[in-house]
Amino acid sequence: MRDGWQRRAAVRGPGSGAALAAALLAMALGAGVVQGQAGAAPPSGSLADADAVAPAADPVLVFGEYPAGDVEAVDGDTLRVRGLERPVRLLALDTEEVLHGSDLDAPLARLMREDFARYVRAVTEGKHLPVKYATPMGVSASAFAREFFAGAARVRLELDRPERSTGRYGRALCYAWAIFDDGRPPQLYNLEAVRAGMSPYCVKYGRSARFDGAFRAAQAEARQARRGIWDPALRHYPDYERRLAWWERRALALEQLERLRAEHPELIALGEAAAIRALVRRQGRPVTVWGIVDEHDPQAVREHERGVDILIGQPYEIHVEVRGRELARQIARALAPAFGRELPQGAEPPPLAEVIHGEALVVCGPLDRGDLPLPRRSKQTYLRIAVRSPDQIRPAHLGLLPRDAGAPGAEPPGDGAAR
Repeated sequence: MRDGWQRRAAVRGPGSGAALAAALLAMALGAGVVQGQAGAAPPSGSLADADAVAPAADPVLVFGEYPAGDVEAVDGDTLRVRGLERPVRLLALDTEEVLHGSDLDAPLARLMREDFARYVRAVTEGKHLPVKYATPMGVSASAFAREFFAGAARVRLELDRPERSTGRYGRALCYAWAIFDDGRPPQLYNLEAVRAGMSPYCVKYGRSARFDGAFRAAQAEARQARRGIWDPALRHYPDYERRLAWWERRALALEQLERLRAEHPELIALGEAAAIRALVRRQGRPVTVWGIVDEHDPQAVREHERGVDILIGQPYEIHVEVRGRELARQIARALAPAFGRELPQGAEPPPLAEVIHGEALVVCGPLDRGDLPLPRRSKQTYLRIAVRSPDQIRPAHLGLLPRDAGAPGAEPPGDGAAR
C-alpha cells in the first residue's frame, strides 16, 4: 500500500501522466501553434495585461542598455554583447539548437535534412529525459531573433529579480527589450519569442517573477494558433508535453523550497558554497537537504556493488549513498509515479538513475564524511548522507519532508501535504 505522499503523487503530482498533461493542456488553452515564418511579426497580442509588460522603473533591475549594433543574436535564446565577457542567456526561453561550422556537414546533420524522424530517434535513443539538439526550428528561432532586433536603436537588458543576475555558467540572465527611436513602444523579445512559437515558456529554473501571467498567455496564444514549435507540420522537438511536465515539476520544487525553508529554517538548499560550509558544521548530526540531481552529469547517479551513489546539489554537491541494490529498487518504485513514470502492478521499476536524473529531491539522514577520513582543512569536501530507508528521500515538488529517526522536521507518513 502506498504512503500518503505516494497517493498524493499519483493523484495530484505534476508528473502524474495523463492528469498532468491534461492540466497543462487546459492551462495552455489547447493544442497547437501556428506555422509562421521565422522573423514574421506575430499578430498583435490578445494579452489583456499588455500594459503591465513594460521596462523596469527600478534601476536595480537594469543590467545595461547597449546600441543595437553591439548586440548579436547567437541563437534564439542567447545574445552576445560587445564589451561583455560572456554571452547573455535570455530568461524564460529554451529554443531549439543550431548547428555551427563543421557540424553542418556531419552525418547527423545530413540525416536531419534527409529524414528528420529518423534523426530524432538517433539523437534521443537511450535518453530518459528530453534532450537538446539541433533542428530546423532552431534555425528559425535564430532568424527570428536577428530580425526582431534589426530595427531597434538600442537593446536594454533587465533582470527578473536583483538576486538572480547570473546562472551556473557565469552568464547574465536577462530580459531583452528592443528600444526604438521612431515612436514605437519597447518590445520584450523574450515574450514575443514565446508568442511567435519560437520557444515554450521555460519554467525549469523558476517562473518569471515579473511577467509570469504574460508568458502563460503568450504561450496559450501560440499553441492555439499553432505557431512555430506548436505546428505539427514543422520539424521541431516532438516531446514538448514531456518537457513542460518536467519543467513544471522543477518550478514547483523551487516554490515548495521557499515554503519549506520558511517553516523549517534548518532545511539546507544545496547548490552554493555557503550550503557546504553550513553542512560541514553539522557533521555527525541529522540534516535535511534540498537539491537537484544534475541531468548534465551522467555520473550523478552511479550504481555499484554496494548500492547507488547519488550526487545532489551540484556544483557544490554532497553524496547520498543508498545502501543496497534492493533498497535502490524500492526507492525507484516509490518515486517513479511522482516523476511521471507510472508502473503497472508488479512491474519492475526502472533504474534509479532514470527516475531521479534531472529532478529535485529532499533527503534527510545523519551527515558524515563517509569512509574517507579527510583532513579538517582539505579542499576536497566529501560529505555523505547514508540512506537505509525509502522514507529518507522525497520528491521536492510535492513539498513533503522525508522521515528519519532524529531528522529535523521529520513528519509522519500522510502528513504535510503540499500547500
